[in-house]
Amino acid sequence: MTDPRQRNGLVDFFRRRLLPLGRGIAEPVRPPDDRSGSLYHSRGGQRPRPESLEISLGSPREIAASLEAHWQGTPLSGLGRALLRLSRRFPRREEKSEVSSDIYEMF
Repeated sequence: MTDPRQRNGLVDFFRRRLLPLGRGIAEPVRPPDDRSGSLYHSRGGQRPRPESLEISLGSPREIAASLEAHWQGTPLSGLGRALLRLSRRFPRREEKSEVSSDIYEMF
């Protein structure tokens, strides 16, 4: 990444929005009991349903709204809107329609 404004935006987003989430909700994993033959640690909670993992991939606003709907009432609430604001620092790259003369197709 060459644009310092974009890099600083990502670093700031990570420090302000993501680091606190990790500190607030991550549970320390208990060391295994010497008598236990397994390192399995149950986290509890419900398993996600396939429909809970689907998001709308229309416009950036639709993506943010979809994430907000999924994350409502969780520690991630508000992160969809924050990601939308962050995305404005990263304009979409326009793909060039011309093909380089150095590329050849072989069949």
